Amino acid sequence: MIEHSFIYEFIQYHQIYGYVLAFLFMAFEGDAPLFVFGFATQQGLFNPLVVFIFLYSGTVIGDAFWYYLGLHGSKFPRIARYANRLASPLDTHIQERPFRTIFFSQFVYGIHHAIWIRAGLIKAPIKRLVKIDIFASIFWVLIVGGLGFAAGTTVLPIGKYVRYTELVLLICLVLFFVIQHFLSKFSKKEL
Repeated sequence: MIEHSFIYEFIQYHQIYGYVLAFLFMAFEGDAPLFVFGFATQQGLFNPLVVFIFLYSGTVIGDAFWYYLGLHGSKFPRIARYANRLASPLDTHIQERPFRTIFFSQFVYGIHHAIWIRAGLIKAPIKRLVKIDIFASIFWVLIVGGLGFAAGTTVLPIGKYVRYTELVLLICLVLFFVIQHFLSKFSKKEL
């Protein structure tokens, strides 16, 4: 049987904090927290439907937040420079192929937020982008969260050999980043 860590026990007894963290991490970070929350859900720390709602809403609301930062880029010049440097070559894609751009950018670490900021800077139509994001984010949350969930199943067979769940999680995260690297290369080709 696996001996659980302090973090595991804390979240188990204070789930509401975990759900709030899921929302906040998704709004500001993305990939790694989504994978971790998928893993933790498989371990029984979270209700799958409730955590999905928090992860999904954090993603969509977070993307709207990044758009807002871009819309008011003159107040945030460092953020505007960051987005211009990374995403300005994708202006045509943002305007002409927004679904493909938004969806695939979610799999390319470091570019997704820049695309949303850039969309705000060029004043791309927010209603259209949010409608697309609502649909595209469902798949992204299910795919990456599902990979984390699937990684969580490996703990049971090897659990009697591993004392700390965090070690297994670290190994799974490394595997996730390797998979993400390959998805990122594929996504860049599509953009």
